[in-house]
Amino acid sequence: MLQPDVIAAAIRLPRAEEAWEPVLFGGMIPILGALAIFWLIRRAVKEPPRDPEQQRAEEFAAEQIRLAQRKECGPEDPPS
Repeated sequence: MLQPDVIAAAIRLPRAEEAWEPVLFGGMIPILGALAIFWLIRRAVKEPPRDPEQQRAEEFAAEQIRLAQRKECGPEDPPS
């Protein structure tokens, strides 16, 4: 037969185990907030992703400028 002290301890034990949850989640809130702030700052500061089509257009335009500059210099004029 179980003694009343053992039964009382078994009843109190789940209540004692539940007491850590508010402490854990209460401590996680500032950590999650700090992570969210760092994520927002990083997202605001980093360079936006490049559109591949726009990048190809920019490379094509740069190549056209290089070709135009070569034509202006001519093959007999060495660059100085």
